[in-house]
Amino acid sequence: MPSPDSEASPASLEAMPVTRGLLTSWIDSGQLLGAYLYLSHKRRVIADAAVGRCSPERVARSSDIGRLYCGVKPLVAACLANAVQDGRLSFDTPVRELVDVPHTEQWKAITVRSLLTHSSGLWPSHDNPYSVSFASYLTMIKRGALEPARWAAQPIYNTTVAWHLLAAILESSYNRSIDGVLREVVARPIAADTLCLVHPPADGYAPLHVIGPSATFQELADAPRRALFSRANPAHGGFSRNAEVGRFYEELLECRSGSGGLLEARIASEMTQPHVTLNEGSRQEHRWGLGFEVSVAPRYFAVEWGKESFGHTGAIGYVAQSPPRVFFVALADPESGLALSVRLASVDARSGWRLAQLGRSLTADLADHHLA
Repeated sequence: MPSPDSEASPASLEAMPVTRGLLTSWIDSGQLLGAYLYLSHKRRVIADAAVGRCSPERVARSSDIGRLYCGVKPLVAACLANAVQDGRLSFDTPVRELVDVPHTEQWKAITVRSLLTHSSGLWPSHDNPYSVSFASYLTMIKRGALEPARWAAQPIYNTTVAWHLLAAILESSYNRSIDGVLREVVARPIAADTLCLVHPPADGYAPLHVIGPSATFQELADAPRRALFSRANPAHGGFSRNAEVGRFYEELLECRSGSGGLLEARIASEMTQPHVTLNEGSRQEHRWGLGFEVSVAPRYFAVEWGKESFGHTGAIGYVAQSPPRVFFVALADPESGLALSVRLASVDARSGWRLAQLGRSLTADLADHHLA
């Protein structure tokens, strides 16, 4: 095992032999198409690699651009934190003072904070936002077309309506498109040139795959490519290279310590500390900050470390399958100083199990670096 200060190439996963071996075994046996892994310790990159393939026809590269799915939410949340920091609004500003919403008692109680913590009372709308334009979707909200038949008494995750409202607030606050806000407020400061909500570089796009008939990998096409690239989806869209997500979490760690440039320490700490608890039936509880889940590492990688780690996942199947099939996890761990982003190139019923197995391999490799 190379030492942390050796010249092992991050692109080769040479410094992570247990993890590399596990991923390779799945890929060679046809269980997994490929994977992307970014890992750093206090800004020192340990791994920035792609293994396997991003499609049946093309080898995966670390420069590939993937869709973030629900992993886009913390990026939108960071934009809102910047708006709060600049005095454009506060976390406790009523939403009705910022954007047009129905004039009912339930809507009067909703604040920016309650949207960020999934505690607004809005239920998941179970619709496909790519079927209409971003502006049309906001009009549907304003007219009450997406208002729940009953309001949730407890926090509930994944409300597409909530995150479109947050994006509308940002557009109003900055007087520019939500994609423009994301590029200016988050992407530019961390030099993430492919991080965006619309119009990613098409030649580098690597879509998620599923295992289809005859055990072949097929692109997951939940929206036409044209709509996917042109319609901003702040709830479960967005695009970037895997390493750019990792750098975002590196930056948040530095912000919490007062040395980052994206957010002030007090704001970054408030965003990434638990505010509410979500209990989704038989599944274990979630602790949520303002747009970030807390205790991400133990929950998704089944590890003992990272109890205060914060981050988010990307998953499919909040309607079609139960539980959701998680294939993308990004996090930062304040205790160890680690930033990690893992994205599987294909998803299936065992993706959650694979992430837990990766947790064991990552822990073994980190232990050799004296980091776990």
